[in-house]
Amino acid sequence: MLTRVYNETMRNMNSTVHVFEQAFIALMTKITLKDIYRPFRATVLQVKNQKGLTLLELMIVVAIIGVLSAIAIPYYQGYIAEAAYKVTILNIQIIEKEITIFKIKNGCLPTDLMEVGLDNLLDPWDNPYVYTDHTGGEKKRQRSRQMA
Repeated sequence: MLTRVYNETMRNMNSTVHVFEQAFIALMTKITLKDIYRPFRATVLQVKNQKGLTLLELMIVVAIIGVLSAIAIPYYQGYIAEAAYKVTILNIQIIEKEITIFKIKNGCLPTDLMEVGLDNLLDPWDNPYVYTDHTGGEKKRQRSRQMA
């Protein structure tokens, strides 16, 4: 056990001696830390001396942003319009189903959307939906009431 500890201590001392030998050789050949880090310092100094962006660089960035926005805005507006149309179609399908349910329950068509309970429904352009019964719903309603 003592032999193993002794061997490990000697190895550690040898590695420490090796580091000192390298430092001594560096001193003897007159290599300094400045010589070793000179290329790195040059790039750091170049970055530190740069104060900001030039006017030309800023103009190029603004032009790129303008081109990208000129391309993106029409696509975005197209998606918005398409979504509005889809919402309108879905709302009309809901109105159709409610009118069908009303007809099944009451035996006749409603005269307007208030009877169905959808009089406050607005389209994506904030206009109310309008439903009118062109089949003479009031006369049919009176007949169905008289028959009952």
